[in-house]
Amino acid sequence: MGYLALILGDLCVILVSSLWSKLQTLIWRPYSLTKRLKKQGVTGPEYRLVSGCLDEIRSLECAARETVMETNSHDIISRHLPHYSKWMQQCGKISNIYE
Repeated sequence: MGYLALILGDLCVILVSSLWSKLQTLIWRPYSLTKRLKKQGVTGPEYRLVSGCLDEIRSLECAARETVMETNSHDIISRHLPHYSKWMQQCGKISNIYE
């Protein structure tokens, strides 16, 4: 009976430490980063627990595929990475590498 209690205690410690690590990674870290960035004036899309921004990215990519690009256009960012294009318009450009 003593060994069973030790094994269950060890499993509980492992389970609690694993849950704490996941909680810290999934909830606390994004919250603290968002808070720090907002203090600096940097905004962006809201954090969603499991999917993040994937739903928004997929919908923007589908909409970009449906549009027809002009023949002489070199604006490939809005076609292949439409979420970057939208976020640059919302938040402002960080650098001039896309010009």
